Amino acid sequence: RAFLAALPQDEPGGRLRGFRLLGRSLIDQGRPLAAAQAYRTALGHAQEPDPAFYRECAAAYLAAGASYRDEALHILDEGVERLGPLPVLVESAVDLELQAGRLDGALRRLEQLGQAAGTTAFMTLLAAFKVLLCRTTGQTDLVVGALPSGFGLQTLRAVIEAGRNYVDISFMADNPLPLGELAARN
Repeated sequence: RAFLAALPQDEPGGRLRGFRLLGRSLIDQGRPLAAAQAYRTALGHAQEPDPAFYRECAAAYLAAGASYRDEALHILDEGVERLGPLPVLVESAVDLELQAGRLDGALRRLEQLGQAAGTTAFMTLLAAFKVLLCRTTGQTDLVVGALPSGFGLQTLRAVIEAGRNYVDISFMADNPLPLGELAARN
């Protein structure tokens, strides 16, 4: 805390960097709740905070125990409110909702992510399913079948002539994309 007091008030970002260093130091000392409070204080001083601050604060709350999961979600929601639905924040919130077994919350957040990425609900859920499959199986090259509703008549005719009633959608995850970007590429 002496370090924070010694920082010049007029140095741009000085206090913010100081609180971030304090938070990281507290994490290293095994004091995640104190670290989360330092990050939260830093966020209060930041005019344009980095989304990583919100994630670090949420991670500190999670390190303090599962009972702080809702506090971590609250921090991520504050970040979304303040910075907009950035995929990095929304994806973290989706993960936390799923860890808590709250499917409705995860779906609501996936919908928010899809809207931010400009994709349909189907494409967003397909991207989430692909990420889930990769994480669960450890595979990096997957093929998912999907019904061809919404395709034009010529495309549908070609699918039927090939003797199939689904379309193969391949996916390679050796260089995973953020979920929002993946949904936009589907």
